[in-house]
Amino acid sequence: MDRGARSTVVAASMLVPVVGVALLLATPAGHVWPFATAALFLGIGNQAWPAAHAALVATVAHGRERDAALAAGRALRNAALGIGALLATACLAGGTTALRSLAAATGLAYLAAAALACSVHLHARPTAASAEDGADRVDGVDGAEGPAPRMRVLLAANVIYVFCLNVPEIALPLVLVTQLHASPVWSAAIFASRECTTSAH
Repeated sequence: MDRGARSTVVAASMLVPVVGVALLLATPAGHVWPFATAALFLGIGNQAWPAAHAALVATVAHGRERDAALAAGRALRNAALGIGALLATACLAGGTTALRSLAAATGLAYLAAAALACSVHLHARPTAASAEDGADRVDGVDGAEGPAPRMRVLLAANVIYVFCLNVPEIALPLVLVTQLHASPVWSAAIFASRECTTSAH
């Protein structure tokens, strides 16, 4: 992404959950490690897409228009995640078949979205910066344009942060169902309430 890729990165971030869904559908009942691997791919894709989408939006919009587009996209995504959790809760009544059908439909939707993103062919020069964005630069930085600085420590910290975000999505439902023997409806309700609260915020 730092080298200027936009639509390709968005498409790649959408293909990661496709791999997770495929692994999930292929996992036999009672096999923990294939399920955990599928959950890992789904979590990585879920956290990789917002950064890729933000980079794409920043390429085609600037200033307040960019901020408004990012805020609207975030709110729409949170609302869709909440609706998806409610839909998954409803599918629990249909049993395993309904949940597997929902997972397959989700994977196909990701695949179609990745194909559409690839068809855009949007690419940005890493050294290009508009005059409007130049006003947002931090004072004291040289006016010469160049590649983005390397931030290995920040990237390493973000890896830990991303996995912390997966706690309410993967670890908490797993503990509720396997250790506390709660109904899966509780997991879906917690996720839906979290997304609704985030959207309202």
